[in-house]
Amino acid sequence: TKIGDKDKAKLYRKESERRTEYFNRRSNTEQLTRESPKDPALRIKLARTYAEGGDLTRAINQYQVYLTMKPEDATARKERDALVKKAGSSNVDIPRSEGS
Repeated sequence: TKIGDKDKAKLYRKESERRTEYFNRRSNTEQLTRESPKDPALRIKLARTYAEGGDLTRAINQYQVYLTMKPEDATARKERDALVKKAGSSNVDIPRSEGS
């Protein structure tokens, strides 16, 4: 079946709304993190938000910061490692830190 112009417009509108929601959430989380840089909950939220948006370098950086605060968080470490692996297969600058 062929997608009609109305259906295409609906899909574009949905995608636009999704992107707007993401960028608003990202901006809000960045602002909150600037205001409370030592809050690990905000750091992990920001890391996951960047990862969701495909910003692997920023996501990995935030995971690194978070893991210095909460080194025992195995789930976050696995998420970070998966992003590092993904970034390694693309042209993404992978941040390095001691002990990782």
